[in-house]
Amino acid sequence: MDKREAIKLFIRRNPSIFNSDPFLNEVFKKLKREFFVDFAKISPPKDSDIAGEVVEGLIITGKVRTTEELDSVLSRPFFKEKMPNKAYYYEKLQLKTSHQEPILDVNRLKEAEYTEKVKEDF
Repeated sequence: MDKREAIKLFIRRNPSIFNSDPFLNEVFKKLKREFFVDFAKISPPKDSDIAGEVVEGLIITGKVRTTEELDSVLSRPFFKEKMPNKAYYYEKLQLKTSHQEPILDVNRLKEAEYTEKVKEDF
């Protein structure tokens, strides 16, 4: 099992630890050691790598869609303490949520006005 897969599995097995307030650091350390050293047989990753994977997963799966939702996640004690570069995730969210209009709508090509607009654009 590679390190990133192991981190994702760790997150899926322990989702509640990331929402705890106050953050239970000793419990987290114990869970992390048991999982990575005893189960996965790899060296434990940095806490910031785990935190980043959680946030990235929330963005990719669409569970975090707005900056307000991201603010809410990043304000939780675990992420406040363990994530040094929060700006990266705001940029990632912006890229994920920015929708561009399709260049060419094939279904509308039969419409005369739309066809003319496409011709003019090219």
